[in-house]
Amino acid sequence: MAGALEFRKADDVVILLDHGQLRNLARILRLREAPLMSNLGSEVERIKYLDHVNDAHNKLVDLVTASEQHTQRYEQQNNQLKAEIAKAIEEYVVLAANWAMQCIRNVLMRLTCVEKLRDQFDGLVVELEKLDQNNQIDVEALVEKLNNLKYYMWEYANTTRSEQARRRSREFSESLMMQGITVPHLLSRKASQLGFKGEFEDLEEQQKLQVYVGIINESKRAELPDLFNSRLRKLGILDKIDIAMLVVNSAVLVWDIHTTPYNLEMVVRDVTKLIGTGLELTVGIVVGAAVTTMTFNPVIGFIAASIASFVVASVVGFLFTAVTGGLLDFIFGSGGGIAPLNMDTLKFYAGEMPDGMEIAFNLTNNRMLED
Repeated sequence: MAGALEFRKADDVVILLDHGQLRNLARILRLREAPLMSNLGSEVERIKYLDHVNDAHNKLVDLVTASEQHTQRYEQQNNQLKAEIAKAIEEYVVLAANWAMQCIRNVLMRLTCVEKLRDQFDGLVVELEKLDQNNQIDVEALVEKLNNLKYYMWEYANTTRSEQARRRSREFSESLMMQGITVPHLLSRKASQLGFKGEFEDLEEQQKLQVYVGIINESKRAELPDLFNSRLRKLGILDKIDIAMLVVNSAVLVWDIHTTPYNLEMVVRDVTKLIGTGLELTVGIVVGAAVTTMTFNPVIGFIAASIASFVVASVVGFLFTAVTGGLLDFIFGSGGGIAPLNMDTLKFYAGEMPDGMEIAFNLTNNRMLED
C-alpha cells in the first residue's frame, strides 16, 4: 500500500496509506500534544500526561511497524497465501491508525483505542499462525473477516468527522433533535426493533454492536454490512476483541450523528476558550453551556445532555483527564443512560488538542509544517 488516496476537499478526511506519512503524522501530533502538559496544575499530572502522549505515539508506531514485519515474515518464507492474508491485516492496521489519529483528537482516548487495536492485531497474528492452509473453509472465513474489518474501518475513518458524510445523515440527526430523542432512547428503540430484550447496558457486546450499526445505517451516514447474518454467524468469524474495537468505532460515530445538530463541538470550543487553560475543573464547569444548548427541549434531560456534552468535549480533545478512555468505554457500553459514578468529582483540564485530520491534509498536499 503506497501513497495516499486522492483528497476530496479540505473538510474531508484524507486517508494516509504510506507508512512514512503515518509515522510523520504521529510524530507531529506528539510534538503538538506535549506542550499541553503546561495546562496541568501539578508536576505529577504533567509527568503522567506526557507519559500518555509518548505512549500513544510509541504504541501506534510500534503497531504499524509490527504489521509490516508480520507481512515480511511470510514473504520471506515464500508462503504466498499467508503473506496475502498478513498484508490484509497490515492494511487494516493502516486504516485503523488513520481513524485513531484523525478522528480521535483526544490523545488520552486515542491511547485506549490504540491499545485495543494492538490486542486485536495480536489476536489476528495468532489466528493466522494457527490457520490450516489446507482447510478451505477456515481460510475463506479469515479472508472474509478481514475484508469486513477493512471495509468497516474504511467507513469509520472516512465518515466520522467528514462534513460531506455528515450531510448524508443531517435529516436523520435533525429529526432526532426535533423529537427530543436522547442517545439512550435512540439505542433502546433500535434494540427493540432488532428484537433484543432488556436494557442496552445488559445486552451482549455483539448485540450492542448490532444496535450501533443499525443506527448508522438508518441515518445514511455509512452503509455497513451485517456481520451477524446466518452464514457469517455460522462461521463465527468475529472474536470478542474484534467486537470490542468495532463497538468503540461505531459508538463514536453514533454520538456524532446524534449531537451534530446541536453544534456541541463549537459550543464546547467556545466555552473552553472563555474559561482559559491551566485550570483544574470539574466536568460540569465545561459542559454547562453545552447542556443549556441541548436542554432548550424539555424532553432532553440534564444527565443525557451532560453526558452528550462530555462525549463531544472528550472525543474532540477540548476536555481531558487521565481516565478519559475508561469513562468513554463505560458510556459507550452503557448507552449513556447512566453517568459514571466518579465523573462529577474527577478533575479535568481544558485545552485544544491538535487536529490530526488537518495535519494529514497538509501532509498529503506537501504543505510546509512548522514541526
